[in-house]
Amino acid sequence: MAAERQRVVVLSFDAEAFTSTEQMATAILAEATRRLEPAIKRAQEAVSRFFGRLRPTVTFNPADQSISASLAVDAAEAGGALPLLITVLDGIEKWAAHAKRPVAVIIDEVQELLEKEGEPAERQFRAAVQKHEHVAYVFAGSKTHYLARVTSDPGAPFFNLGSRLHVGAVPDSDFRKFLETAFADGGFRMDASAIDAILSIAQRVPWNVQVLADACWAALTQGSVTRPWTDAEVSRTADDMVRRLDPIYSPQWLNLSGPQRTALLSVVHEGSGGLSSQPRLRRYGMSASGMQRAIGGLLEKGVLFEEMAEGRATIRLQDAFFGVWVRLFIVPVV
Repeated sequence: MAAERQRVVVLSFDAEAFTSTEQMATAILAEATRRLEPAIKRAQEAVSRFFGRLRPTVTFNPADQSISASLAVDAAEAGGALPLLITVLDGIEKWAAHAKRPVAVIIDEVQELLEKEGEPAERQFRAAVQKHEHVAYVFAGSKTHYLARVTSDPGAPFFNLGSRLHVGAVPDSDFRKFLETAFADGGFRMDASAIDAILSIAQRVPWNVQVLADACWAALTQGSVTRPWTDAEVSRTADDMVRRLDPIYSPQWLNLSGPQRTALLSVVHEGSGGLSSQPRLRRYGMSASGMQRAIGGLLEKGVLFEEMAEGRATIRLQDAFFGVWVRLFIVPVV
């Protein structure tokens, strides 16, 4: 990483990987300790100096020559899980200033942290990190509806906190080249329509493309295929995949209200354009206000998200494979 080559200590975490904010705070302290001071004695002294109020413990594992740290103070004693995390980040800021080493803290899926703690937490979090001069922050997430609210609304805590960057779709040309090369290296031939189908079904989301391509690879290895695969084989593979995911998608569908199910069917089968057109509303038996409320509910539940680009907002499924499941199992409106 370019930042690390410039002696920046990069601490990267996925908020979804932790069951609690307290657990995340401990992990951040432990990683900062490992990266900022590899010598056990100096690490113990530094942790005691910069995180003393948390009564930390530093341990050394001779088996793998690793350093770890833990906290004696829990969330209740610290006044809450978020204050505990903020205290850890404040300590890292002091340590970075003392060591004259810039630090970057990356928190992916940050909405999992902030939504869990509630709106007051957003303001507390901003109030703390905006004062830091030796620690830079990158907050990333997949819930664009939430991130747009907390960064774009002038009344939101994260408004104008830093630069906003929307990571768009990977260019089709890059995706195609990667998929074609990978399948060819494995001895498999993929028709252009098969590559198109993988990208279309997965909605060009990198993780989705990887999952569907992997499922196709597994299917190809199970039999002897002499001709190139087409879009039909890819579609069948996607159907087989979501059938196995039915225990996940059935509860998600049943958790939706009747209007939300109808609105979702509309998006899955006809896309998000013209949701409020009269022919479409009549076809699905909904009023314009009812459709708007249902779409809002699906956005709030994370089933849909708004992708904003070039002055337009496009509603898309958060999980493209849920759309495949809907097409496969739910009778469409006729």
